[in-house]
Order: sequence, then C-alpha cells, then structure tokens
Amino acid sequence: HCGWGSVLESLTNGVPMISWPLYAGQRMNAAFLVEELGVAVKTMVSPANNVVGREEIGSW
Repeated sequence: HCGWGSVLESLTNGVPMISWPLYAGQRMNAAFLVEELGVAVKTMVSPANNVVGREEIGSW
C-alpha cells in the first residue's frame, strides 16, 4: 500500500515492491518509489477488468 513503514521494511530487506497507494501520503510515496528511485512498479487497471494470468506476468 506504500505506507512509509512498509516502504522502509521493503527497502531494508531487499523485497520487491508493487505500489498500490490507498490514501494520504501513499500516492506521493508511490510516485517517488516508481519514478525517482525506480525500486517499485506501478499498479495498472485493465480497461476490460480482466484478470492478468501468470503467463503475461512471467513475460515481463
């Protein structure tokens, strides 16, 4: 969710992050992690609300 505590834990332990900001400062944290630091990827909503399968995820 990109709360600052979760961000620090992930960075400290080398855990990959997918940004999913919910409220407050989490949007700013997510933008910083994705655009400035490059240590997270941004979540995206499928236009057709489709479920993304493991084949598509594995091809990234």
